[in-house]
Amino acid sequence: MSKALTDLANITSKIQCTPEVNKIPIPSDVETDAFLQGLTPAQYAGVIAVIEQKRYQKILEENKKKGIKPTYITQEDVTSIVRVALSLNGATIKGILDKHQVDTHKHQGWGTKVAKKKLSPTDKRMFTTTFGLLEHENNPALLLMKTYETFSLNEIKRAATFSAALKLIQKQMGTAMKHALSAKTIADLRAEVLEQRKEIKGLEEKLANSTPQDRDSRISLMNARGNTNKAIAEELGISTKTVQRVLKKLEEQGAPYQPT
Repeated sequence: MSKALTDLANITSKIQCTPEVNKIPIPSDVETDAFLQGLTPAQYAGVIAVIEQKRYQKILEENKKKGIKPTYITQEDVTSIVRVALSLNGATIKGILDKHQVDTHKHQGWGTKVAKKKLSPTDKRMFTTTFGLLEHENNPALLLMKTYETFSLNEIKRAATFSAALKLIQKQMGTAMKHALSAKTIADLRAEVLEQRKEIKGLEEKLANSTPQDRDSRISLMNARGNTNKAIAEELGISTKTVQRVLKKLEEQGAPYQPT
């Protein structure tokens, strides 16, 4: 089990939340990964949502006492935005954030502010939680990055801003895609070579099993069609001298022979 899931278990324990998610109560004393391992992806997502909502409310209360304005981005925002970034649908980071701003009814200019926002410890933790969720879901994009060893959560969390973190995610995914396409191209070429080898082997076996009469008949037919001795030799994989010898023999037997 990943460290992300262990962190989630510890978080659940500290927050002391006991709501129901998909009819599964979240125990307030979760100390192991056993509870999380037994959840479906949908239930797991629900647990995360509850935990982060509790955390978010707690942070809001603490910040309100300190006179700090509410945070601009939540766990749900991060997870949704990262999913889109991993899809590599051609959208820019600005486009992704602006669309999320509209879809989630954020205030005007939210996307621009988030893009420039410096990554705080809370933001980094939300990235950890997001990729923990994606791992639990066996997300294809994340699996691909891990397969080609392009995924680095630490690198993402070291980014200076939120926008820079998203760009790193897209870069890691793009590199994984290039490796995958390269591997597919190599595999296709190997398959083509193997197929050609099979064809060559089949022709060799056919030639090996053919009788001298078959060969002589083909030489006579090709000669009658106007092919040169050299062309006949190349076609049948024999020497020019062999072609000449066969044609001479056929001539002696009464078959038409046209010197070329």
